[in-house]
Amino acid sequence: MMVTGDVTDVVLQLSWTASTSQLTASYSTNGVNFTTGQTFNLAGAEAGYDTPFNNGFTLELVGRSAEGAGAVALGQIVYDNMAVSAVPEPSTYAAIAGALMLGFAAWKRRRVKA
Repeated sequence: MMVTGDVTDVVLQLSWTASTSQLTASYSTNGVNFTTGQTFNLAGAEAGYDTPFNNGFTLELVGRSAEGAGAVALGQIVYDNMAVSAVPEPSTYAAIAGALMLGFAAWKRRRVKA
């Protein structure tokens, strides 16, 4: 893939299609129109997974160059359409258990005094 012309922003995109087990590399100079550079068929035993992500995923690498410098000055990675479930840390459970024990102790003392 070669991009020519006076370009300051290039978006590189990797897209996974779970139904066909294909990984597609694309690029865009304006962030809207993407040109497909290469498609990889990852079906088969060497791929390791049949469908690692049922809904598919897109990984975008965005590079910006300083005006006139011609070098990458800033980059970011964006994950799109990913579902994340919150998993509490063990310390959260310990804090809840401690609060319950303090509440029980206070209730027990109050009950004994009455």
